[in-house]
Amino acid sequence: KENFDGRFKGLIVTGSRTACVRFKEILDRYLPTKYSELVMTFDKTNKEIDEYKMKLIKRFNKNDLNEINKDIIEKFRKEEYPKLLIVVDMLITGFDEPKLAVLYLYKTLKSHRLLQTMARVNRPYQEKPAGLLVDYVGVFKYISRAFKAYSSKDAKAIENKIAAIEEAESKFKEILGKLENLFQGLVGDFRKESLDKAMWILKDKEDEFVSLYKELRMWFEFLKTRETILKSLAKYKWLTALYEYYRKLLKPDIDETKLEKYFQRTIDLIHELIEPTGLKEVESKAIDLNYIRQLKSSNLTEAQKTIGVLTALKHICVLKEKNPIYKSIAEKVKELIRKWQEEEADILELAPSIDELLNYINKKEKEKSETKLSELEFGIKLILENRPQIKPEDIENLAKAMYKEIKDNLYPGWSKNPATSRLVEKKIREFLAEIRPKYNLTYEDFDKLHKEIYDYVKEYEPER
Repeated sequence: KENFDGRFKGLIVTGSRTACVRFKEILDRYLPTKYSELVMTFDKTNKEIDEYKMKLIKRFNKNDLNEINKDIIEKFRKEEYPKLLIVVDMLITGFDEPKLAVLYLYKTLKSHRLLQTMARVNRPYQEKPAGLLVDYVGVFKYISRAFKAYSSKDAKAIENKIAAIEEAESKFKEILGKLENLFQGLVGDFRKESLDKAMWILKDKEDEFVSLYKELRMWFEFLKTRETILKSLAKYKWLTALYEYYRKLLKPDIDETKLEKYFQRTIDLIHELIEPTGLKEVESKAIDLNYIRQLKSSNLTEAQKTIGVLTALKHICVLKEKNPIYKSIAEKVKELIRKWQEEEADILELAPSIDELLNYINKKEKEKSETKLSELEFGIKLILENRPQIKPEDIENLAKAMYKEIKDNLYPGWSKNPATSRLVEKKIREFLAEIRPKYNLTYEDFDKLHKEIYDYVKEYEPER
């Protein structure tokens, strides 16, 4: 049951119509009735089949059994239930449903019918590592003969991919080995300093780690009840904890909510790990100052907190690229990330600079609220503040005055009109030329200031 809920679907192939009915009756004892349905023709009947047929007609409120079969197949494709279809001959050829992941064979099949039936679970689907064929009658002894006799596209695809479950376990171990090599003996060591070292390695090996871990996760979910996999559980837990660190500290914008149903056992492990690792406090759905406050107050190590805060600042600067406060610090944030990634500075050495930026943001957010300046006025004010020649007490009035000069020209879509763009640029230049003597701006300072303000203003788009 755990292999299907919210995830994939299965097909039970039986040897007779009577077997279909009996399978349905047995499954209904252990699973909800809606969990399974049988799809078959009713041209050959007996007492058991007739009794089931009458129940089916009553349940669907239809006399046309072909229509009932169509309804069941449609629900199987598009709705959560049924999860399992029970068949004899129907659907074992030509039925293409990517969510179909497990085939239970209780019927001897040979040649092309065997290959075509196996192909039903061979269609790719999100987070589906492979199709699983559970052979209860020994059909595998016919496989080699079938491959020799047929060269269809389906046959070739299956021949290239078919493997005993032991081979899938070997694949899991192979990927696990690559990850162990990547982290140089750290896998399984849950001390925070070990996870700090792993985070350092991730700077250069991020793509490789994510690719290997996601593949490992798929195979783990597929094989999770196998004894050989359970022996590696401690190592898998460690890698899962590291992936959570990666997501929350380096990639807080990644949202895997829609995929979680495909790796539920891994999610359960995360819930076991999240309290001791300190990640429980970091659960914000939005990347904002509140998220940063959660990071700062968590019981993560100082290195982990600093990595998380710096990464969050990078994302906030992108998300709020038109906000003058974040626009004014974006380049500084990029430079700090560069220094860390290129190992020009240890992450903890960058902590004071990061705190300085956070203090600046908090100060300016408060100031913006108190001054009641418009977004554009406040942005101009921040640019003027970077010129020490301009008296601090004059800056707010200068920002208001400049905005007053240009505001009537800033209609929706103004920057796409070359004539209006030139006019706004000219007005900014004339305003700065007028104040230039008062503040002893050199021509170079004047020119740079004009360009910086105009570049900021031209991104401004008033609400329609």
